[in-house]
Amino acid sequence: MSAREFLTNVVILSMVVQIFAGVVILDFSAGYLAHRALHFFPVLWRFHRVHHSDDFVDVTTTYRTHPVETVWRFLFVVVPVWMIGIPALAVVIQRLVGSQWHSGARQYPTLTLGRSGAVPCLGDAQCP
Repeated sequence: MSAREFLTNVVILSMVVQIFAGVVILDFSAGYLAHRALHFFPVLWRFHRVHHSDDFVDVTTTYRTHPVETVWRFLFVVVPVWMIGIPALAVVIQRLVGSQWHSGARQYPTLTLGRSGAVPCLGDAQCP
């Protein structure tokens, strides 16, 4: 293996690692932290309730959001990208994979009474 091939492989591997790490960081930030805050703070829950008002949970539920929630989640994507330089491809991958989250939800969610009112019970781990 020549030095040029070696450096090319190192650069490619480095980019793959950056993209993978970026997807994980964005999923934690925009997927988990932003979502937990939407449930935790009553002022944010008022906007997030639009998302939980869907009677039939499927992939389209992901897009049923209040504009304020959209801006909130956007901030949880943009800030990590600016702060640590996450590659654009990582953002694209995370957004595409994250948008498919509800497609795996069961078809007929039950409702459970949570701290902030009735919320869908999407899986055994979330059900009381």
